[in-house]
Amino acid sequence: MELQELARTFNCGMGLLIFVDSGKSDAVLTALQNGPEPDAWVAGKLTHRTASSAVVLDHSDSWLGQ
Repeated sequence: MELQELARTFNCGMGLLIFVDSGKSDAVLTALQNGPEPDAWVAGKLTHRTASSAVVLDHSDSWLGQ
C-alpha cells in the first residue's frame, strides 16, 4: 500500500483528534496533559488547501523508521 493511501484510509494509530481554535490550543493541551491524557500532543493544523491533494504528509519517512 502506498504511503499516501495509508494516510488517507487509516488513522495510523492516533485514536482521537480534537480540533480547537489555535489561540486556545496551549490551554487545551495543558488541561489534557494535566488531566485525562498526559501523553496528549499537537498533531498538526488545519489550513486552506493549496495543493490538489487533501492529504499532505510531512515527515512521513519517520513512519517507516527511516
